[in-house]
Amino acid sequence: MPDPIADPAELEQLKKQFAQAFHQNDDATFRALLQAHPEFKPKINDPVSAFDSPLIVCVRSREMLEVLLEAGAASFSLTARALSNHPSFHSARRQLLCRTELIGNRQSAIERAS
Repeated sequence: MPDPIADPAELEQLKKQFAQAFHQNDDATFRALLQAHPEFKPKINDPVSAFDSPLIVCVRSREMLEVLLEAGAASFSLTARALSNHPSFHSARRQLLCRTELIGNRQSAIERAS
Protein backbone atom coordinates (compact mmCIF):
# COMPACT_ATOMS: atom_id res chain seq x y z
CA MET A 1 0.00 0.00 0.00
CA PRO A 2 1.37 3.45 -0.86
CA ASP A 3 2.63 5.72 1.87
CA PRO A 4 0.04 8.03 3.37
CA ILE A 5 -0.05 11.43 1.77
CA ALA A 6 2.05 13.75 3.93
CA ASP A 7 1.42 17.03 2.12
CA PRO A 8 -1.79 18.60 3.50
CA ALA A 9 -2.41 20.53 0.28
CA GLU A 10 -2.13 17.35 -1.81
CA LEU A 11 -4.45 15.52 0.60
CA GLU A 12 -7.06 18.30 0.34
CA GLN A 13 -6.80 18.27 -3.46
CA LEU A 14 -7.40 14.51 -3.54
CA LYS A 15 -10.39 14.84 -1.20
CA LYS A 16 -11.84 17.47 -3.55
CA GLN A 17 -11.31 15.18 -6.54
CA PHE A 18 -13.08 12.31 -4.76
CA ALA A 19 -15.94 14.62 -3.73
CA GLN A 20 -16.29 16.06 -7.23
CA ALA A 21 -16.34 12.60 -8.84
CA PHE A 22 -18.95 11.40 -6.35
CA HIS A 23 -21.18 14.47 -6.64
CA GLN A 24 -20.99 14.34 -10.45
CA ASN A 25 -21.82 10.63 -10.25
CA ASP A 26 -18.63 9.87 -12.20
CA ASP A 27 -18.08 6.26 -11.19
CA ALA A 28 -15.15 5.76 -13.59
CA THR A 29 -13.16 8.64 -12.09
CA PHE A 30 -14.07 7.62 -8.55
CA ARG A 31 -12.90 4.05 -9.27
CA ALA A 32 -9.67 5.33 -10.87
CA LEU A 33 -8.97 7.55 -7.86
CA LEU A 34 -9.48 4.58 -5.51
CA GLN A 35 -7.14 2.44 -7.62
CA ALA A 36 -4.48 5.16 -7.64
CA HIS A 37 -4.94 5.90 -3.92
CA PRO A 38 -6.00 2.70 -2.13
CA GLU A 39 -5.19 4.35 1.20
CA PHE A 40 -8.66 5.95 0.93
CA LYS A 41 -10.48 2.57 0.84
CA PRO A 42 -10.39 2.04 4.63
CA LYS A 43 -12.19 5.39 4.97
CA ILE A 44 -15.04 4.47 2.60
CA ASN A 45 -17.48 4.06 5.51
CA ASP A 46 -16.45 7.21 7.36
CA PRO A 47 -19.22 9.76 7.92
CA VAL A 48 -19.08 12.46 5.26
CA SER A 49 -22.54 13.87 4.77
CA ALA A 50 -25.36 15.29 6.82
CA PHE A 51 -26.15 13.34 9.97
CA ASP A 52 -22.72 11.66 9.84
CA SER A 53 -23.85 9.30 7.06
CA PRO A 54 -21.43 7.28 4.93
CA LEU A 55 -21.26 7.80 1.16
CA ILE A 56 -23.39 4.75 0.42
CA VAL A 57 -26.42 6.56 1.87
CA CYS A 58 -26.02 9.29 -0.78
CA VAL A 59 -25.44 7.04 -3.79
CA ARG A 60 -27.48 7.93 -6.91
CA SER A 61 -26.61 5.20 -9.40
CA ARG A 62 -26.10 1.47 -9.53
CA GLU A 63 -22.65 2.03 -11.05
CA MET A 64 -21.47 4.22 -8.16
CA LEU A 65 -23.00 1.78 -5.69
CA GLU A 66 -20.92 -1.01 -7.25
CA VAL A 67 -17.75 1.10 -6.96
CA LEU A 68 -18.43 1.78 -3.28
CA LEU A 69 -19.20 -1.87 -2.52
CA GLU A 70 -16.07 -3.02 -4.38
CA ALA A 71 -14.07 -0.58 -2.23
CA GLY A 72 -15.49 -2.12 0.93
CA ALA A 73 -18.46 0.10 1.70
CA ALA A 74 -20.81 -1.45 4.20
CA SER A 75 -23.95 -2.82 2.65
CA PHE A 76 -27.22 -1.15 3.58
CA SER A 77 -27.94 -3.71 6.30
CA LEU A 78 -24.63 -2.95 8.02
CA THR A 79 -25.09 0.78 7.49
CA ALA A 80 -28.63 0.59 8.85
CA ARG A 81 -27.45 -1.28 11.91
CA ALA A 82 -24.78 1.35 12.57
CA LEU A 83 -27.25 4.20 12.09
CA SER A 84 -30.16 2.60 13.94
CA ASN A 85 -29.51 4.55 17.14
CA HIS A 86 -29.19 7.85 15.31
CA PRO A 87 -32.32 10.07 15.45
CA SER A 88 -32.32 10.54 11.69
CA PHE A 89 -32.04 6.81 10.95
CA HIS A 90 -35.60 6.29 9.77
CA SER A 91 -35.42 9.28 7.44
CA ALA A 92 -32.06 8.15 6.02
CA ARG A 93 -33.34 4.60 5.60
CA ARG A 94 -36.43 5.81 3.73
CA GLN A 95 -34.27 8.04 1.54
CA LEU A 96 -31.87 5.20 0.69
CA LEU A 97 -34.68 2.76 -0.03
CA CYS A 98 -36.37 5.31 -2.31
CA ARG A 99 -33.12 5.98 -4.15
CA THR A 100 -32.43 2.26 -4.51
CA GLU A 101 -35.92 1.74 -5.90
CA LEU A 102 -35.52 4.68 -8.30
CA ILE A 103 -32.17 3.37 -9.51
CA GLY A 104 -33.66 -0.11 -10.04
CA ASN A 105 -36.71 1.27 -11.83
CA ARG A 106 -34.57 3.51 -14.05
CA GLN A 107 -32.31 0.56 -14.92
CA SER A 108 -35.32 -1.64 -15.68
CA ALA A 109 -36.78 1.03 -17.98
CA ILE A 110 -33.44 1.32 -19.80
CA GLU A 111 -33.23 -2.46 -20.20
CA ARG A 112 -36.82 -2.62 -21.52
CA ALA A 113 -36.06 0.13 -24.05
CA SER A 114 -32.95 -1.65 -25.33
